[in-house]
Amino acid sequence: MARLIPAKCPQCAASVNVDPKQDVVRCDYCGTTSFIDRPQRQAPPNMPVMHLPQQPSSGGAVTGVLISTTLVGLVIAGVIFGVTRSENSPQASSDEETTTTPTQTKKAPKPEEKIHLLMGAPLAADVDGDGNEEIIVRIRRGRTKAHAAYDPATGKMDWVTDDPDLGHSTRSMVGAGRLVAADGKGQLTAYLLRDGKKQWTTSLGEKLEHFCEGDDDSILVLTKAKEVMRIDPASGGQTAEPSEECNAIVASGSSMRPGMSNPRDRRDYGAPPGVEGYECGSVRVTGSATYSVPDRCKKEGLALQALDGMTASRIWRDDDAFVVLGYKRPGTRTPMVARAKARSSKAEWSAVVPTGNPLDASPGAPAAATLAGDLLVVSWSKGTTAFDKNTGERQWSTDGTAAALVAAGDHVVAWSRTSLKVLDAKTGKEIQSLGI
Repeated sequence: MARLIPAKCPQCAASVNVDPKQDVVRCDYCGTTSFIDRPQRQAPPNMPVMHLPQQPSSGGAVTGVLISTTLVGLVIAGVIFGVTRSENSPQASSDEETTTTPTQTKKAPKPEEKIHLLMGAPLAADVDGDGNEEIIVRIRRGRTKAHAAYDPATGKMDWVTDDPDLGHSTRSMVGAGRLVAADGKGQLTAYLLRDGKKQWTTSLGEKLEHFCEGDDDSILVLTKAKEVMRIDPASGGQTAEPSEECNAIVASGSSMRPGMSNPRDRRDYGAPPGVEGYECGSVRVTGSATYSVPDRCKKEGLALQALDGMTASRIWRDDDAFVVLGYKRPGTRTPMVARAKARSSKAEWSAVVPTGNPLDASPGAPAAATLAGDLLVVSWSKGTTAFDKNTGERQWSTDGTAAALVAAGDHVVAWSRTSLKVLDAKTGKEIQSLGI
């Protein structure tokens, strides 16, 4: 193919590409046909002549072609060399790839949903059969509300109920190898302790009044209609009991102690599981029926005069003696604890609970307390303290109050409604926490 040479039309000066081997060329812009001027040629009469720009010699052209060919060859050779190197040479290193490959932005991991504790004091139960008690708590994670088994030793969740439906009126208890929850619509649901899986749901046809003391073969409940129902733990089947007797037990989530609905019931529902406890003081009831309830602590044999400088609020039976929770009297009602044998004229020991200035404490008996082995652990308005229940010697104290204290093996769980702390029972050192 001939190499075209740019030139100007002699008529309109428009750009025209000229084939130097042709004699004439026509301008596409104005249509004029011009004669191409070349050496030793003469233009026809009256015909415009187009003069071509001076061209380099043939040697120069060849050189340019050679240079272009050489450059193209080098480019091709470079491409071939690069392909061969990337396929066969270990020098195609990660460093080179890093500099030539755009960096990919990694997605940040999804933040773990925070756990909020719901109302309802923890329950202690051995869910996996290893002899160590776990803590069953009510949680909210995201939009999900459920019961969860929390291991105080590791801080891990053993399970979370797979069919959560916790309302404000839900109450729950542990019995017959199950976690049993009653909602505000009379629905009773059982979850297996070993894995938290729902086993059954049954309708009571009435709201729950109380859970009652049962055994491994049944679950007893008292309804608002004052009917005692026996629930089969395996199937949820119901059988009405002819007797209306119900030894109520405290349930997680209860808005009041069971005994508050019956003035004659002086049991202390805040006592640790399996511990016999009573509230002190006599009660006089007036209304449709007028009667008096004697002081149950005095009836049990506690000599109130033995507690010199202390008023008993509640007592727990401890072998042949009583652990006493109360407050200083006379004077400011500073929280106090003591231990006294039945019908003894003198307490074995007594102690003021707060550390530092006793007037820093809110007046009244300790609201939260538990027994952890040989320790009596009590909480006051600014801290938690452990005493040797046999000698009264203070073992440890830590900051932070608790609404409930639960003993679980070598740990004491201090629950404060929105969070809980796991304390080492021997030292009081915090080892785990849950909630926000």
